[in-house]
Amino acid sequence: MLGVSVKDRSKTDYYYARFIAYMKKKHNLQIDEQQKVDKWLMPYISPGCAIDYGVGRILFAGEIAGFLNPMGEGISAGMESGYYAASAIMKYFDDVDLVYANYKESTAALHSYMKRQWGFVARMADTFKEMKY
Repeated sequence: MLGVSVKDRSKTDYYYARFIAYMKKKHNLQIDEQQKVDKWLMPYISPGCAIDYGVGRILFAGEIAGFLNPMGEGISAGMESGYYAASAIMKYFDDVDLVYANYKESTAALHSYMKRQWGFVARMADTFKEMKY
């Protein structure tokens, strides 16, 4: 799987073509058959990986909450945070403050993991230097 990340959607094809050309020239990339094309935009992630747990009686999970793995795999963080959101609601349905407290506590390890992943990427690519902590 190969891809690029861009802020401006209109420049996706341009940067992808440049990336493929670079990989062919520098690393002898050979593509026999393209299996799939998938385009999506990575949401902006704030330094420190701030998490938005939700508002009122609505909890956020996965990427919309800020649980975004820069290595490209997002479903596990979505499922894990979604599970914790549902669990917090089941335990403390009548007390919104306890729902949020439990959800935040339950996702602490996931949040820590995301911060480590972004820190790792920041050390590898200057593009993400603001994510160093």
